[in-house]
Amino acid sequence: MAIHRPHWLLFAHLGLIASIAFCSPAQADEPPMISFTSLLKEMTDRSTMARWPSPEFTCKQASSYDRRSKKPGNEDWFANVDWSNFIRTEKNGGRTEHVMLDEAGPGAIVRIWAGGYTDKGTLRFYIDGATEPVLSGTADQMIGGKKYFPEPLSGVRARGRDLYAPIPYAKHMKITYDGPLPKRFGDPGGVGFWYNVNYRTYPAGTNVESFSPAALDNIKTLLPALSEHLTHVPTRRPLREATRGIARPKEEIKPGQSVVVTEDSVAGDANAEAYHSITSITLSLEAKDMEAALRQTIIVIDFDGKRTVSCPVGEFFGTGVGLNPFEDWWRAVDKDGLMTCEWVMPFQKSFRVALENKGVQAVRVSDHIVGQSVSKWDDRSLYFHCGYRRNPSINTAKHSDFNYITVQGRGVYMGDTLAIYNPVAAWWGEGDEKVWVDGESFPSHFGTGSEDYYGYAWGDTNLFSSPFHSQPRAGHRNQGHTTNTRVRCLDRIPFKKSLQFDMEVWNWAKTQADYSVATYWYGDADDTSNASTDDKLLTVPGRPK
Repeated sequence: MAIHRPHWLLFAHLGLIASIAFCSPAQADEPPMISFTSLLKEMTDRSTMARWPSPEFTCKQASSYDRRSKKPGNEDWFANVDWSNFIRTEKNGGRTEHVMLDEAGPGAIVRIWAGGYTDKGTLRFYIDGATEPVLSGTADQMIGGKKYFPEPLSGVRARGRDLYAPIPYAKHMKITYDGPLPKRFGDPGGVGFWYNVNYRTYPAGTNVESFSPAALDNIKTLLPALSEHLTHVPTRRPLREATRGIARPKEEIKPGQSVVVTEDSVAGDANAEAYHSITSITLSLEAKDMEAALRQTIIVIDFDGKRTVSCPVGEFFGTGVGLNPFEDWWRAVDKDGLMTCEWVMPFQKSFRVALENKGVQAVRVSDHIVGQSVSKWDDRSLYFHCGYRRNPSINTAKHSDFNYITVQGRGVYMGDTLAIYNPVAAWWGEGDEKVWVDGESFPSHFGTGSEDYYGYAWGDTNLFSSPFHSQPRAGHRNQGHTTNTRVRCLDRIPFKKSLQFDMEVWNWAKTQADYSVATYWYGDADDTSNASTDDKLLTVPGRPK
């Protein structure tokens, strides 16, 4: 079946994006000045994510991880005192300030998460060597949505505080915290403070406009439309409503059968310099056992003859095991089973989307694919990739690292969906993420806990959806199935040669945990990874064998 060409509703969809000033895509490839406003534009331009960044940047993380963790294989690699660890302590104006980040620019803060008793101390942002902070307040005020940056740029998600508002700096950034700190967790009169700070560094000479109080005035103008765009996704809803009406009739996929959902070739296009993109995929599956159908129906996508996507449908759309409604900036899953993703997926000449039924039951599917012509393919153009990995039996009696993905090649890491099955009523997520970029000797991202990485805290089982991170499913007292998902925009991670993403497995109980993960990245056609959709990895955990 040929690609569904853009219809009048899609043009309305694109027109609405263009009508919102901060959401319009860049008009030229020439690197603009980096500013608070330009970064907000970038945050809401999906097509930008599908290209190698210009200007280039690195993305790293500062955190309160246990500093005893120094080398894999050593006894302390899994050390877990991940709170209240700072770079150093300074005296300033008669107070003691603990330095969380001290980095030369040009750069930008692109995400902050904090947990603990965040009302007890003050965060201060010193920009370009200033002796007085440009921003200051409690963590709740700074990154909990109570003062400078309202929802959806900051807020509380299941007891975690998250900031996604960008804070650029031309020369230097220092962030400090002051407040009571314990010698050990639980000491009277003290509170623990956990933090993760993701930040970009641009090449020397990049034109960056430092954040100033004037930006706060700008946000008052931009926020209503930005909030509506990120949280209610008005451009998606009419498209999805139309999809319900124009998707082709449901088709049955028998066990062992592979069905081509849609494919097309634009070879010989009159506009030879243009490349094309899939901009939306919507699927609806029906089966007697939906948990099994979502795990055992595989979506595979080939671009220009190269397979870059092979993943269970449930993980691909972020729902994990079972149909778990949620909505973020990139994807949506409705309670009636309609699943949508809006990853921009460029290709030069051809694409093919297929579904493979690796289960024992018949599955019925309806679908809708939307495409559009875009621009010239060049050395910054990247393909969309999605891979799947699973370890169904991790012995938690000994701490270990579960490898989400290892990629060889050039790309930009965009996020992941973790579906875990924990057979016991005990907290499973003490483990830290560790991201190694381009063969570095120590991970440039070293976290403080699995739920911290996904933007919540204290193993909270409350469900939540937000633009860039969600918890669509959580087991009672953390027992059973949990789905956590995080997608990246400003905090995406470019890599030129390789990327290795590990998540530490640390469970309070000695048991056998089941970890499954989908990872999303943009990369070159010849990127390779260790992803696998082998049949033995597609069972539904927690069921009798």
